[in-house]
Amino acid sequence: MGTVGAVACGADPAAWVGGVKAELNEHNSDAYYDVIGLAGALYGLAAAGQDFDPTTGDLSSASSVQDLANILAGYQIATGGFTWNANRLGVHSDEAVQETAYAILALNAVDRAAYLGSIKAAADWLVSVQLATGGWLGYPYYLPDDENNELTGEAMWGIHGVYLSDVWVAPGGSDSGFGFGFLPFATIQKAVETIEGANGTVHVAAGAYSGPVTFSAGSTTLLSDAGAGQTSIGGSFILSSPHVTIGRVGQGFAIHAPITVGVGVDASTIHINWNDIYDVVTNGGVGWLDATYNYWGGGPNTVGLVNVNPYFPVPSDVILGYMETYGLTPDQAIETAYWVLETEAAEHFGGEPGAPLGYAVSIAAAGGGGAAGGGGSAYAVGDIVPLFIALADPSTGEVVNDALVTYTLALQLGDGASEIVAFGLLAYDAAAGGYAYSFDTTGLTPGSYDVYIGLGNGQTVQYTIQITE
Repeated sequence: MGTVGAVACGADPAAWVGGVKAELNEHNSDAYYDVIGLAGALYGLAAAGQDFDPTTGDLSSASSVQDLANILAGYQIATGGFTWNANRLGVHSDEAVQETAYAILALNAVDRAAYLGSIKAAADWLVSVQLATGGWLGYPYYLPDDENNELTGEAMWGIHGVYLSDVWVAPGGSDSGFGFGFLPFATIQKAVETIEGANGTVHVAAGAYSGPVTFSAGSTTLLSDAGAGQTSIGGSFILSSPHVTIGRVGQGFAIHAPITVGVGVDASTIHINWNDIYDVVTNGGVGWLDATYNYWGGGPNTVGLVNVNPYFPVPSDVILGYMETYGLTPDQAIETAYWVLETEAAEHFGGEPGAPLGYAVSIAAAGGGGAAGGGGSAYAVGDIVPLFIALADPSTGEVVNDALVTYTLALQLGDGASEIVAFGLLAYDAAAGGYAYSFDTTGLTPGSYDVYIGLGNGQTVQYTIQITE
């Protein structure tokens, strides 16, 4: 426990680790505290990320922490509890609360997925021997008024280690911590490994994260705190187990990574929703994969049985904006987004956008070679194009801050034809006094692009930009 505490508070655990290894080399299975000694040692080594090959003592046949964990797992009695001494293995009524709690913590830290069945059975046994008063006994067959505060706390700790409900991830966190809100993990993978299989939830703070993220035990929900506009994940997603949820309303991710459901996995129990997905989704499992209510970048890119309808024609944050601003349901917000797109497209291909009639309009300099609307603004692929427009009431001059302002970007194809490649909303920026959006040109084809700013009242402002290699 000293090793675990040192790691958790960021201290150097080297001295503790050395002491633990020395004690393991002196392990004696005939001693009263052999099982709890092994369990505590394994918990400390796993917390410190240390492997160990005992050279002396009765554990010298082991060559790694994994081997030692297998030995510890062998001390579990059929009831689910762990024996207090190796020589009492298999003797019913020789389970002990403290040894069982420590064994849970150790096996959970060494390899949760491998020992999940064992630690669940141990936690269930602990629950079964809880006293009516709420406490636990060190040895569950003492008199019922012999609750022990220390062992009660350890029983609760062990149960919590199995049936976790929530863990947190944030930039600046530590994978050596416990994943609590005040001590979050640094990586999503560590959080998933800690909680999966326990029907729990991983809460991810705003930021950029990298994978791979692998789900191997299922029963896990992955949610962002700030939504897809502020929380991104790269690398890869590998779903080797069922009962996984990635994203919910307002709690999705920008996923710049392939998502793969493994062969034979029950894909019908997996839900991937309210994300902005920019890579391929592959279902190698059994049944239809639910990937509805997502934005798919350039359009759905899937392999296998993947249900994508309905999907968003614009990023999920835009859909959420429609819902929050106008009190719409998700389906109504999708219809609104398509209506706005169609309106912009009609103006683009057949209308005559031009002079504003309702608002007094001011277009700010766009940078990159000229003022927006000047016809000569140029950007290289990968540059950020700033879009900005200020609106005012033409009669009073008061700033308008509640308009629905959209942008449409269309590539000129020649012979009067063009192709709409992007659409979105400009948010009102109170500090700047207008509506702003920064458009990323990464991945666009070099050429001339028409920019259409729709003002929601039928007005459209048009200008042209150049995007070069």
